[in-house]
Amino acid sequence: MFQIFRSDRDGKKPVVPKELLSEIHDRPLTSEEYSSLELWLATSDEAKDEYIHQSIDHANLALTHIAAQSINVPLHADEPIKSIHDQSSIFYLSLVRLLHRSQLFESDENRLRLSRLGASLGVLAAIFLATASLFLHFDTADSLDVDIDSDSPRLHTVNTDPVELQTAGPRIDWSPPAVLPLSAQTPAGELAVRLQRNFDRLEELEYQPKSLFDPKVRHPNWPGDTEGRTALALTLLSQVTDRNAKYIEQIFQRMPGAMNSRGYFGPILPEGQVDEQQLSSHGWVLRALCEYHRWKRTPESLQLLRRIIRNFVLPTRGMLAKYPIDRNERLQLGRWAGLLGKPVNGFTLSSDVGCIFIFMDGVVQAYTVDPSEELFEVIQELIDLFHRTDLAAINAQTHASLTGMRAALTYYGLTGDHSILDDVEKKYAVYKSQAMTENYENYNWFGRPEVTEACGVVDSFLVAVELWRLTGCATYLDDAHHIYFNGISATQRVSGGFGGNVCAGAQGLFLETKVDEAHWCCTMRGGEGLARAAQFAYFTAPNTIFVTTYANNRVRLSVGEADLRITQTSTYPFEGGGRFEIVSSTAVDPIEMRFFCPSFASNFEVEVNGEQIEALEDNGFLVVNFLPSTGDVIEINFELKSGWAEPINQHTLASLRTLRFGPLVLAAVGDQRGRKIPNDPVVRHLGAGAFSAGDVVLTSIYQLVSPPIPKQGKLLQVLF
Repeated sequence: MFQIFRSDRDGKKPVVPKELLSEIHDRPLTSEEYSSLELWLATSDEAKDEYIHQSIDHANLALTHIAAQSINVPLHADEPIKSIHDQSSIFYLSLVRLLHRSQLFESDENRLRLSRLGASLGVLAAIFLATASLFLHFDTADSLDVDIDSDSPRLHTVNTDPVELQTAGPRIDWSPPAVLPLSAQTPAGELAVRLQRNFDRLEELEYQPKSLFDPKVRHPNWPGDTEGRTALALTLLSQVTDRNAKYIEQIFQRMPGAMNSRGYFGPILPEGQVDEQQLSSHGWVLRALCEYHRWKRTPESLQLLRRIIRNFVLPTRGMLAKYPIDRNERLQLGRWAGLLGKPVNGFTLSSDVGCIFIFMDGVVQAYTVDPSEELFEVIQELIDLFHRTDLAAINAQTHASLTGMRAALTYYGLTGDHSILDDVEKKYAVYKSQAMTENYENYNWFGRPEVTEACGVVDSFLVAVELWRLTGCATYLDDAHHIYFNGISATQRVSGGFGGNVCAGAQGLFLETKVDEAHWCCTMRGGEGLARAAQFAYFTAPNTIFVTTYANNRVRLSVGEADLRITQTSTYPFEGGGRFEIVSSTAVDPIEMRFFCPSFASNFEVEVNGEQIEALEDNGFLVVNFLPSTGDVIEINFELKSGWAEPINQHTLASLRTLRFGPLVLAAVGDQRGRKIPNDPVVRHLGAGAFSAGDVVLTSIYQLVSPPIPKQGKLLQVLF
């Protein structure tokens, strides 16, 4: 290891170059220090890997390239680089010089890692001046406590005026259909594989009671979070897969012993003080208890739920309206595990801005299980807070924002207050246009496209389906299909866990693994996402069955007085359509079956027992009226459209677009990356998940878990 020395009170102190990589965030380097770093980088593969990881994780590399066009500061021995604009410039300039003077591009792997940076050079130059003022503000604002573990500035500003945004469509005359019980459907095929892998992962050591309740393992700043998320996921997975979770009873039995004397997780704070992360964590605890009680109906689960409400939730009345929604009162930079800042208005605030709305989700669901007037007052205070909050303006965490939307939609279902539904539609439109990636994942925070988070992707799927159910606007079902096949699928790993990727579109052309598995949050949230994907394949209304996706499954339905069992088989999303066999039916009157007609499909045809029939297309569904009898077979056939799609997000790098086949975002891998695709491509499915456009062979993001399993972290070009 090469060494240099720096002055110290006790004389010369040795410094290894690896340490300097972190120090260039905070101070100028001398030419002697640069020489040591350059030599280390040029002669050590380990050094290059370390340098690239730190650079990508802690810097806005696109803006660095812009700075490199105009900065060329001569260095002399022992002379530090002077600040150009602010402290951020020290890091940018250091990064630029090392990029250009070291031999980082010698290996193919490093060239692949860094190739995506050049694509954003010209486009981001236009926004450099706008973002520079933000960097200056964050570096000089003495009133803010900045997370020292994250030096990534925002890449763009956000649109804080959602009034002009268009929602999914005009209101229609609509009565929301009913959600099926989790146990009503048995998934098969690809979804069943995903469910079982996630279930297996959640029964490994770190999710077993001896680890889950070990104080040495639990995160002290999120009391109850891991326990609640794990219990919720296992409760839902058990029902939808008809597989008994090995440790579920033990988890709920051990909860009271891990709580404080008042019956909740974490410390007992002085009156008038609350910890936002403690609130957020209990959102998952409340939801887990609600779902478990609905499933098992144990008096112990209801007793524990009531104790948390009485001793933890109700004492927050009168305080929640004071939650700070002024961005200048909060930490502006955070990390995945959150960071607690100084108290404001009695709140110890999290850098996961808005995670109080995860608490709101648990409180609203608790009311549906055990309603009371006092609890409803807390809910109204939270709902009013959510309604007043401009999520984009405060750079809220998108996972928390989407969870809040789900809570608000539940509240709308309880009250029928259309102003709440309107507000959620507008907030979702803001999310989609400002914080959704081009493969339907998410920016972890509004205005900060640094990493995606499967938690947020799952919640966006749940919000999209619920918005369709409550409004009847089929556009939301289109979104749900895209999110499942390209967002949820791209974040599940071969282990069954879930992680995060780079923000495709904001960070360049590529989709790449950034966090292999976020075992502390995303893996559990993925469990609910997959369980709901199975549950949401069908909905019912009086005399009506809604088929909202095409998949392999078996389902038990009650429609009026009739009971039906149906088996569906499908090759969707690679081919259009599905085959529905009536395994048994007690119907004595005709039933209306509605089959979803995605906007990315055409030429819909229906056959009943081999004979083609005329079917009306209504409100995004193909309508078939018939008397179902045992042995009947209904076949729905359609063609999947293909071609270029314009960006979803207004901040996606200019001139980039995605290539689609039906609901699938297509990607180029290996030496196919960068190959020219025709402006008017003919996209063909070649089988086994492969596609072609011109002479370019493509794959789909949807294949990440299904065999063959690609290497995690492989660069997929998803924008062209």
